[in-house]
Amino acid sequence: MTPEEINAARDHLKEVRTIIAPHLENAVSMFTVLKPESNKQSFTLKCIDVKRGDDTAEFDRHLFNNALDEYLKEDVIHADIREALEDKNKIAVASVEFFASTQKEGDVSKVSELCDKARELSNDDKQCESFTLTDIDRVLGIIFRYAVGQDTIYAYQKIPRMWVAKKTGMLIPNAKGFRLYTKESLRFGAHFDFLICADRLFARTIATLEQQFGFTEVFRNHATVVRNGLSSLICDEKDFLQDQIDAGRMSVVRKLVKVQSSPVLEMERAILRKRLSEIPAYQNAFTFDEDDKIVVKFKKDIAPLLKMLNDEIVHSQLTDVVYESPNKTLLQ
Repeated sequence: MTPEEINAARDHLKEVRTIIAPHLENAVSMFTVLKPESNKQSFTLKCIDVKRGDDTAEFDRHLFNNALDEYLKEDVIHADIREALEDKNKIAVASVEFFASTQKEGDVSKVSELCDKARELSNDDKQCESFTLTDIDRVLGIIFRYAVGQDTIYAYQKIPRMWVAKKTGMLIPNAKGFRLYTKESLRFGAHFDFLICADRLFARTIATLEQQFGFTEVFRNHATVVRNGLSSLICDEKDFLQDQIDAGRMSVVRKLVKVQSSPVLEMERAILRKRLSEIPAYQNAFTFDEDDKIVVKFKKDIAPLLKMLNDEIVHSQLTDVVYESPNKTLLQ
């Protein structure tokens, strides 16, 4: 996504939040996301029936405001998901279509499926199966659907296994002191792993997408696209890069996906070769063929190649020091 598209997505999320906030009491629906009982099945959603009162209203507002602040504060940096892969300080932004690269024609990505199921179950005339204690061991996470008319935010929260208790001991305060609660429980957190608003996804925790929504395979397919596109720049006759992708070497896969948005790809081969010869960190790092293509002779050539393609060597104008900096924020 371009910086303009990212800014537009962020501004729209802010606008939708402002629309929903005054109507929050009637705008929220909650669903458990349950892992499939077999590999051939998809995950299922079940409604969480909550008797709403002052306590739930306070919880809803606290979670909505504080968790969304983590995405929308002025000092938060938003970046294309490919640039944010290795930088946990940035909010990753992507079109939902980005996740479809693992799918066969006609299939729906798991992220899109999650939203579609929540949207369908939120309809007033749709029968929704309720979440019960018998489902507690299958819980992957909770999806919160905040909606006023067509303005909707889907917010997903992963539920760690340690938050699912078959039996627990908990002191709950009441007017007379405390009440001991010893039954099954499902704990909620104070953060959202990712949000979806108007087909734009904002992620704080990419690991959740990898672990639960097939994002590792998405990465691998995007990495293959990048590797194929590099044929005009590199000579990799032994397919070392593709072997790393097929083997699931995520450190290589992530950096390859990140290459998609690198300005290095826009440089002509001859100019790139000349520039590399002038930079001490790269002077002896690469071998070129007669067409100015970088030759990948050995597996060990992959690391410096990806470092260069992602422009990770930075020269400070202030101190005249050269740094290796994989995480950068473009200033101009």
